Amino acid sequence: NVNREREARNNLIRLRQDTKTAEEFFILFNEYYLRSGFNEQTAIFYLQNGAVNKNIVSRILLNTPLPSTLSEWQDKIILLD
Repeated sequence: NVNREREARNNLIRLRQDTKTAEEFFILFNEYYLRSGFNEQTAIFYLQNGAVNKNIVSRILLNTPLPSTLSEWQDKIILLD
């Protein structure tokens, strides 16, 4: 359904971690992601650019190697939260 996909995309784009734990955040994120039709790289882009608390993303970006898959990004974010 095109409307469900559009709604999921809009929800994913607006979603922010804020005071949620990473686990709580990813329950919503994964629900929206799976319905959005976005590819994995687009989902990672949103994680890196405002969806997840900036201090967590900064800590990940300062270390190498960087996570390369959505699953690796999620695991690392949960670990650092």
